[in-house]
Amino acid sequence: MYVLIYFSLLFYLISILYSIIYIKYIYNFNDNGGGWATDFLLGINAFTFILSNYYILEDKYNLFYIGTCIAYTSGGVAHLIEFYKKKYILWYYAFMTIGISGNILRSNYGYALTVNNKYIVINNTLSIVLLCILYISNIGIIYSYIYKYNNLNLLEIIYYYCYKSFIIIEILSTIIWYFNMEKKYKYWCLVVSGLNISNWLLLRSFPIIKYILNINVNSSVIFRLSHYKQFIIIWILHSINLLEYIYKYNKKLITI
Repeated sequence: MYVLIYFSLLFYLISILYSIIYIKYIYNFNDNGGGWATDFLLGINAFTFILSNYYILEDKYNLFYIGTCIAYTSGGVAHLIEFYKKKYILWYYAFMTIGISGNILRSNYGYALTVNNKYIVINNTLSIVLLCILYISNIGIIYSYIYKYNNLNLLEIIYYYCYKSFIIIEILSTIIWYFNMEKKYKYWCLVVSGLNISNWLLLRSFPIIKYILNINVNSSVIFRLSHYKQFIIIWILHSINLLEYIYKYNKKLITI
């Protein structure tokens, strides 16, 4: 557990340091389009792995790729619409909700765990509760906009904090996968888990760090870093699947 914490904090601190240096010393133009652009690229990359599962080699992490594709493609559309949020507000919320559904799919079922313990049950139950609240508040927002109800602010607050809470699901799922796989793929598990945990901590904490350091620049650097980490994660999962296939059919002990 301590090793996982060290790796996660290491990746997290490197990401924070890079982001601060980028914003303070490199950033000199509007790069806000970089976030949704790499969203789409990550979605396309995950989609190629989905195709690989069906046409080249069966991949036990296919649901992780499907969830990633849904989450980041929908997220890219939502962030693109965000520039015209007032005009397409309902579409923004719809695509964000679809994207979070993709996150739930990949984090709860994408790791292909065959065990079933109390931690998985707790995580799945929590994610279903949060997802239900998210969908109900999203439907409420749509009706409030259409019929001009006065409870819109409350619904948007509920939606916002529910949306932010999904970091818990991603982190818990990653930790559960790590403890179930570390004996077999110790170093790869550390990299995948450390990257994913640091990824979500970065996204949620960097606005606070910007406030503390009095940084007023709006840069998409943390979103690009987040997406780069996800590229590495899905490639490692794909590599683990290939290694298991080689071990299964060649009967050679592979240690990584």
